[in-house]
Amino acid sequence: MKAGRPRVKLLALALSMFLLAAPGFAEEIWIEPVFPAGVNSTSFLWSVTGGGYTFFSFGVPDDMESFKSARIVLLPESSSAAAETYQVLIEVKRNGEVVSTEDWSLDTNTETTVDDTLLEIDISTQLEAELNVTSPGNDIVSVFFRFSGPGTADTDGRAVGMRFAYDSIHRPDVNTVSSATVINDSLTQDDLATNSVGPAELAPDSVLGQEIVDGSVSGIDILNNSIAGVDIGLDTITAANIAIGGVGSAEILDGSVNSDDIQNSSILDVDILDEAGADLEGGDQSVSLTATDVIVRTITITAPTSGRIIVNASGYFNYGDLPSPIPDVGRCSITPGAALDFAYLIIAEDRNNATRFGPFGATRGFVVGSGARTFNLVCDEFSGNVAVDDTFLTAIFVPTEY
Repeated sequence: MKAGRPRVKLLALALSMFLLAAPGFAEEIWIEPVFPAGVNSTSFLWSVTGGGYTFFSFGVPDDMESFKSARIVLLPESSSAAAETYQVLIEVKRNGEVVSTEDWSLDTNTETTVDDTLLEIDISTQLEAELNVTSPGNDIVSVFFRFSGPGTADTDGRAVGMRFAYDSIHRPDVNTVSSATVINDSLTQDDLATNSVGPAELAPDSVLGQEIVDGSVSGIDILNNSIAGVDIGLDTITAANIAIGGVGSAEILDGSVNSDDIQNSSILDVDILDEAGADLEGGDQSVSLTATDVIVRTITITAPTSGRIIVNASGYFNYGDLPSPIPDVGRCSITPGAALDFAYLIIAEDRNNATRFGPFGATRGFVVGSGARTFNLVCDEFSGNVAVDDTFLTAIFVPTEY
């Protein structure tokens, strides 16, 4: 006799619309006790055994996929002041096998009873140890239950029956259930096995926006390349539907976005990963040079990723106005260090006060990794009397080489 609850049965039916190989569905059978029957003295509606011991015998159902539980149900007619001992003996055999008292499994435990109060004693662990994958449809189970007390007259251990619950492999026929059969909200994601519902289980246009709860579908629920442009209606996706950082370059097909797809002022510098950047250092200045290298101007720029940094330098040499037979020679270079780099030398001279000022400009490129980088304009006086004035440094980072 099946005793599944109506909601369980409904879920079982509804799931058949979606999958043919879902997990089994819960079933339960009721096993009557074998003992001269008695009647509960408080309520004659309850049939109980006449004393403190009884037998249960039944065949393991052939539709059992997995065992769930087994519980013996008692209806005591008196209360026990202290916990009393009970014993459960179980033997499992099948056609052609010899029964023997040596094959019984025995479990002894204690329980306290309350007058006229149903009590379930769980024997699941003991019984499960006697079953195996070949039991369904083959094994016969015999359970002997004995409650301690003054012989068979002990009314503390009167049994009503035994509950045997299991998952069934039975499923309803395909297409026997329609949407009208399923109660609204009776199916949730907890009722569906992972990956049990795929495109083959859904009729075309059977799932619309009104069937999907806001926020219930994320990127992990969508198969790669399963949604194309033809699946998305015009203007159905707005900025509010896209999580910050939810769309990266890997999600955008080359050539799929052009200027017509981008609204004016909709992309700012914070929206661009590893964008180009620049920094400036310079102003009014005059530094008298000597034969010792000196850092005249410094600039620091932080690269967000690997790329190229282009550094530009400008200024002018001031040769003074004192006559001298020695030429005035000034030298500079753009370098990350503190000494002149003669591979990238800026040099100019004045002979016999032919000129007062000598402007210069220079550019140097660096291949860098991510992080802060410092560059210097380093100068010295090779000979004569030279100053360097109003220097300016510009540093530009670009992430891509073309």
